[in-house]
Amino acid sequence: MSTIKPIETVYKGYRFRSRLEARWAIFFDATETKWSYEMEGYNIEGMLYLPDFYLPDYRLWVEIKPDDELEIENGIKKASKLCFQSKKVVVIFAGTPGEHRTILIKPWQNLPGVYVSKGEYDFFECKHCGKLSFIHMYKALREKGVLGDELHIKGCNCIERGKTGNSDFAVAKAKQARFEHGESG
Repeated sequence: MSTIKPIETVYKGYRFRSRLEARWAIFFDATETKWSYEMEGYNIEGMLYLPDFYLPDYRLWVEIKPDDELEIENGIKKASKLCFQSKKVVVIFAGTPGEHRTILIKPWQNLPGVYVSKGEYDFFECKHCGKLSFIHMYKALREKGVLGDELHIKGCNCIERGKTGNSDFAVAKAKQARFEHGESG
């Protein structure tokens, strides 16, 4: 019986376990999102776990999975344990940037256990400055409704920051990255 393994990929000096992880690193870079890759491993109730990314500005862990139900369900089980023990949010991005599903796992307030939300949270872009915020989709829709077709993320300080790259650019950059023949994204 043979198993299919992802191709390890080098980007910015990091050896990623898959091209999918490298594409997310490119997406994070293109959106000016700070990230750490495989920052720390943990022993959680006898299970060794090494989260893929940590996003310090959002104070959350990110796990990258292919868009496959079994992979996602196994990822939710592991990520739930990390969330419960660390009391930090864990997000699973399943699939490539722009075509992904988002699963958010967060600790319950004042209760044991975790809350798993499928598809309610994601990156939303301020149409004024391009800044991304990781927020609940209903909050984004509420803010979008107040401002018509333009989504302006409150607190992004876009007037002071100046214009940054947008998510469409970041998605395209992540999808177009080539890693053959020594190319590095």
